[in-house]
Amino acid sequence: MLRPGHRAYTGRADAPKWLDVREGLRVAGFDDRRAFDAWVRDPARRESEHRFTEEHYDRENCEAFDREAGAVASAKRTTAESIVVSTIEVVGVSLEQLQGSSRGPAEVLGRAVAVRCATIAGVSGRTIAGLLGLSESRVSALRNTPVGGPLRGVCDEVSRRVERASLTREHDAIAGSA
Repeated sequence: MLRPGHRAYTGRADAPKWLDVREGLRVAGFDDRRAFDAWVRDPARRESEHRFTEEHYDRENCEAFDREAGAVASAKRTTAESIVVSTIEVVGVSLEQLQGSSRGPAEVLGRAVAVRCATIAGVSGRTIAGLLGLSESRVSALRNTPVGGPLRGVCDEVSRRVERASLTREHDAIAGSA
């Protein structure tokens, strides 16, 4: 079904006062009403028209958003893993100790450091909780731990190592794509 605007553009109806037919044709890439009419009626154009619908636009935006969200989630997961590895190295505990139920001073410090560094890096509580084998509520409690004493210094060192690891990954990615 042809719309009233189409009839105005092709000269079959008077254009409303607000519609500048000449400008509309120019913007659409036409200088001839008959060429515009032929384009609108072209079956080949109609077959590809779905690409110009709001539904298609929304679907493409959603797919792009999903791809970007997946890349961000992957990067955050990589950062979280780097935080755990750096915490293990700096504090001198094993992954099993961090994930275990022991409440020794090294394990408690390691968990607090990993959670604090994850918070600073924008890693979700769920992600760091999964890597440390903690509940999300425990991670939330650790986030509220006052930063002082050895926690601050260890957090600073872990953050430096995570930043170096990130720069190394970026450098390697750039070198690999060159």
